[in-house]
Amino acid sequence: MDHAWFARRLHVSRRHLARLFQGDRSVAERLAQRRLAQFVVAAALEPQTPLSTIAERSGYASYETLRSQSHRYLACSPHTARGLVVLNEMAMMQRRPQH
Repeated sequence: MDHAWFARRLHVSRRHLARLFQGDRSVAERLAQRRLAQFVVAAALEPQTPLSTIAERSGYASYETLRSQSHRYLACSPHTARGLVVLNEMAMMQRRPQH
C-alpha cells in the first residue's frame, strides 16, 4: 500500500491528498510508520517466524526496506525491535497484581 493506492481508494488525486497533510507528517510517512508498527507487533507475537517472512506479510518489498525503515523510525534493527517489545510485555506482566 502506498500513497498513490490510498489516493485512488479515496477517489482523490495524489496532489490533493498531499495538500491535506501539509504541515503534518506526509501520507507516505504515516503509511511507513503504520506498516512498521504492524511488523513489530506481528514479530513479537510470532517469535519463531523468520523476520523476512513477517516483513513480506507486512507489505515490505524486501527485508532491506524493512531494515531501513526500522533504523529510520525506531533507531534499531528489526530483530532488536522484536526483542524490545517482548521484553516490555514480560515486564508489564510481572508488574500486574497477582490474584
